[in-house]
Amino acid sequence: MFKAFATLLSLALIVLTTVCASAANDLTVETTGEPSPWAAEAVSRADSLGLLPSALNGEYKRNITRAEFCTLAVLVHEKAIGAEITRLRDFTDTTDRNVRKIGGLGIVQGVGNGAFNPDGEITRQEAAVILSNLASSLGKPLPVSEPTFADRALIDSWAVASVGQMQSSGIMAGTGNNNFTPKGEAGKYTREQSISTLLRLWDALGLGSNTTADTGLPRLNIAVGDKTFTATMTDNSSAKALIELLSRKPLTIQMQDYANFEKVGELPQHLPTNDEQINTVAGDLILYQGNRFVIYYSTNSWSLTRLGKIEDVTSDDLKRALGSSDVTVTLSIAK
Repeated sequence: MFKAFATLLSLALIVLTTVCASAANDLTVETTGEPSPWAAEAVSRADSLGLLPSALNGEYKRNITRAEFCTLAVLVHEKAIGAEITRLRDFTDTTDRNVRKIGGLGIVQGVGNGAFNPDGEITRQEAAVILSNLASSLGKPLPVSEPTFADRALIDSWAVASVGQMQSSGIMAGTGNNNFTPKGEAGKYTREQSISTLLRLWDALGLGSNTTADTGLPRLNIAVGDKTFTATMTDNSSAKALIELLSRKPLTIQMQDYANFEKVGELPQHLPTNDEQINTVAGDLILYQGNRFVIYYSTNSWSLTRLGKIEDVTSDDLKRALGSSDVTVTLSIAK
């Protein structure tokens, strides 16, 4: 009797072990192996373009962290401009260099009190904001558009504009039933989704053809005292007219501070305008009313014409160089 019971117990343990092992394997299916069929081509192409770091080349269905998303964004930015990001921002809870690089560009701001929460899983609305700011940082801002998702009311106010840009450009789609699912557990973003959307951004901005964001325009030098900044120009008639003006000779203008977020100086002639509603960031070069050249060192929202974007610069860098009073700036075509 005891022998029979022992035999049954052994068989039960074997079955239980097999079932548990099978269940464990089932649980790891979503975080190991190959990407989903819909993402396989994007993952392969991102890898071939050098946009996929080895640390993220696997476990594609795992939710991506905020720091990991920054790693992908850094690769896109550095590949696009052909240079390493050297401006770094310090956070109290991480020394991750990629987070510090993206922070240095002003693409991310952290979660408050100097922290970044690097290991937190990124949400869809947070990803949208980083993608939007990344495009602006490369001098290729996406058109302003209002999101039309059924759950628009759930999107936080600071992310609404970015989500609208992602929707209209086709870089990020919804999650079904015309919903965006901006946050919460259902709004977490996976590695394969992140790789796919950053690749779509790469294509939408035309970043694959050359390292100057393919505007076809020369870069602009902006000299302030002993400091010279370099800017990538926007591909529009306004920027082309400014380059034409500077092709004759460098231009020196006096600039005044306005409202603690910009420096404004008058140009010697009017340029064509291409006004649109813009949410500015530090480093944006703007044409206002056709004859005013503006350097933004902080944020604003207004109908303006983009001229370009100073590369690899922070708000603090610009504040130090431009000062708080009037300043003389010389514009010239970069050699």
